[in-house]
Amino acid sequence: GADSCGEVVFSTSDEFAVGDVVIGETVCMGATGGLAEFCALPAAKAAKIPAGGDALKYVNSMCASTAVMSFERAGYNSKGAGKGKTCLIIGASGGGGIFA
Repeated sequence: GADSCGEVVFSTSDEFAVGDVVIGETVCMGATGGLAEFCALPAAKAAKIPAGGDALKYVNSMCASTAVMSFERAGYNSKGAGKGKTCLIIGASGGGGIFA
C-alpha cells in the first residue's frame, strides 16, 4: 500500500485537476494507504500520468525502481556486483519484492 494510482477527485494544488490520473507514494506520511478506496497525499509525492498513458506501466515502474535502488544500496547490480552473495527478500509479495 505504499504506492498508489488513481484519478484525482479533489485537489487544492494547481498541479492537479479533478479527473487527472496520477501515481503517488503514500508511505511519505508515515503510513501506507495506497490500497484504500481513497487516499490523500502531498502534491510533491504525486506525478501526473500523460493523457492516454497506461497507469499500470507507470506504477510498476515505481515498484521496480524501488527494488533496484534497494539492491544497489546493498551492493548488488546487473553487472555482477554481489554475485555469489546471499540475499534474503522479506515481504516479496509487495510491489518491490515482486521485482526483486
